[in-house]
Amino acid sequence: MLLIEIGFDPHMDLNRPIPFDAQMGHAVRAYQEYAGIAQTSRLDAATWEALSADTFGLYRRGSSGLVVEAIQRLLNAKYALHLVEDGLYGPRTEAAVRGAQDDLGVAVDGVVGPDTFRALISYQDYDR
Repeated sequence: MLLIEIGFDPHMDLNRPIPFDAQMGHAVRAYQEYAGIAQTSRLDAATWEALSADTFGLYRRGSSGLVVEAIQRLLNAKYALHLVEDGLYGPRTEAAVRGAQDDLGVAVDGVVGPDTFRALISYQDYDR
């Protein structure tokens, strides 16, 4: 979704599990070329860092779009919250972000910026 947000569409079906297939690899490689980083076709550390820098400003109540939908999907996947994945940052998304921030040990402000995004991406405790 972050790739789509900045113009590198891997032509995925957002209503199905998203495989890392040849189309995704091509989109990642095109993005890596654009970002001036090693073209590995993998979502490696350098790619995530560049992608987050290119897509993550501050997302808060009232924000909307694919990045917000990605935030909602992350919260649902990591915390089984059953948020509506509509790309609208409303009160339920804000409350979910605050809860996740508290759990992840980042500043609790209900705003998703680079620190919260990084914490959500790297969080691996799925035993909820």
